[in-house]
Amino acid sequence: MNDQLNREEREILEKFNEGELHPITDVEGEMTTARQAARSALKVPNAETRRAMAESEEMMRQGTARFASAEELFAEFERADDQ
Repeated sequence: MNDQLNREEREILEKFNEGELHPITDVEGEMTTARQAARSALKVPNAETRRAMAESEEMMRQGTARFASAEELFAEFERADDQ
């Protein structure tokens, strides 16, 4: 077995020895907390947004889109705000 630690392993060991890291005793509870955090971070577009996205994709396919890129769209918004 290799007794040499890489940089990341040394940092983890140092943090543990300094009391910054603690062993997990309730693994299942930690997993539940992590799953809940992941679910709350996941944002799914609502039906109206999905329809708008489909409409814009169709406009791009047909070549009738007003903007060729998101940058052009945002630039137009900025110009409108300045007026």
